[in-house]
Amino acid sequence: MPRRAAVVVYVSDGDTIGVRLAGEDGVRRVRLLGIDTPETKDPDLAVECGGPDASRALTRLLPRGTEVTLLTDPGEDRFDRYGRLLRYVDTRAGDVALVLLRRGLARYYVYDHEGLRYPRYRQVEAAARRAGRGSWSACPDFQPRGG
Repeated sequence: MPRRAAVVVYVSDGDTIGVRLAGEDGVRRVRLLGIDTPETKDPDLAVECGGPDASRALTRLLPRGTEVTLLTDPGEDRFDRYGRLLRYVDTRAGDVALVLLRRGLARYYVYDHEGLRYPRYRQVEAAARRAGRGSWSACPDFQPRGG
């Protein structure tokens, strides 16, 4: 998988961040591959149950200045319909999406095709759901969304 070093500039919500890619000026929006979190920023939707918790968790995991590695997946699109980069996001501690899934703050989500990390994401989501972690117990409308 192609890798790219970046530094976190901001966290938009539970599954979207802004980064500065190594060697580039400007900020690029990144949508974390393989997960979906409840909405907090969509102007057409009310803030969804669990969304603020997911946003706070991602902000704690990726404070401004955090060095990350962005990874593409050969089976997935490189950009979403909003022009955001679709990438796995890793820190020195590991895969950020797995942390959110494990805590029950994100759902496994397929964008276009099954990615390389998706089988693990599906397993971790199922374990969090069975254990009633995070939004799985706190939010009645929090349901699986994966493929």
